[in-house]
Amino acid sequence: NMVDRNGQSIYVVPDMILTGQPLRKTATQIYSESNPIISYLIGSGEEIRMHEVKNDFVGRYRPVISGYLSNTNLRQNVYKELKGKPFPNQSSTLWFMACSKASRAPFYLACVGGSPTPHIETFDDDPLTLGTGIKIYSDFNFNAGDTSLMIACTGN
Repeated sequence: NMVDRNGQSIYVVPDMILTGQPLRKTATQIYSESNPIISYLIGSGEEIRMHEVKNDFVGRYRPVISGYLSNTNLRQNVYKELKGKPFPNQSSTLWFMACSKASRAPFYLACVGGSPTPHIETFDDDPLTLGTGIKIYSDFNFNAGDTSLMIACTGN
């Protein structure tokens, strides 16, 4: 029963689950097993119960596993003030449901001049230094697209 900012109903159907390594097994079970065995803790964690459940979502949400989600070992390396610090909002329970990219895009990648290839420039850095310098860079940016196509769940 989701609605957009104008109060209109959102008619989109997700077709994939995007998650990190900690939820890989769960996402794969949702996609491929018709009767997975679920385990859970009772009370303060002394007793573990397991039982088989019927999976109505088998084959419906393709799992996409990313090494960038829930990876607390990743460190920032772009801005001096953030260098060496972990990326924010990393969580072992974070996952996303996303719609097919064939309909619309939840975010966009834009390249300067529409060219996805990097720019390569040569230069002579110092007249006293033998050789030529090479500078390679790629101009791109991300921007939000249709935010109704991807839903985040922190798992809390």
